[in-house]
Amino acid sequence: MGADGKLLFVVRYGAKAIEFEKGKDAIVVGDLGELIKVLPKLVTATEAGDFDAQINAITKSKPIVAKR
Repeated sequence: MGADGKLLFVVRYGAKAIEFEKGKDAIVVGDLGELIKVLPKLVTATEAGDFDAQINAITKSKPIVAKR
């Protein structure tokens, strides 16, 4: 919950939050009812590849660990 009482929903890929806009990594909704309406839109956007650039940026920023 935010200081203003609104619900903040963060989408993560691994441990990193996905930014929807520069510096904005949360979806702000008034209550759980609004969130329930947003979730199918997030699924559709994900399936359409709308977050591929953000996910690719996250995976490229991970350090490469050599296997032994």
